[in-house]
Amino acid sequence: MTHEKLKEILTRRLRLRDPQFRLEGKGRVSGRVVSATFAGKGDSERQKMIWDALDAELGAASVKEVGMLLAYAPDEWGLQLEGHPSPRRPATAAPPRRPAARKKAG
Repeated sequence: MTHEKLKEILTRRLRLRDPQFRLEGKGRVSGRVVSATFAGKGDSERQKMIWDALDAELGAASVKEVGMLLAYAPDEWGLQLEGHPSPRRPATAAPPRRPAARKKAG
């Protein structure tokens, strides 16, 4: 499965609005799909949408051609997951804080 073919199938079958793809792998493709189409839908509903589209297009070969695909709404894409760096930008450390000035006793 090529990245372009997977993009075309999902965009057409799911009627994805403004899709963005972050795909990896050759042969068996995995990655992330970001689209406003997923807004307001739960994780299991998103997965069902994706796999129903792939099964309708590829049949039983879908599980051999496609690995894990995670689906995000655009407003979720920049969120940092606990224990993981943000999917869009690397985690950065907060600047060091200066100690508060102490008042002299007197």
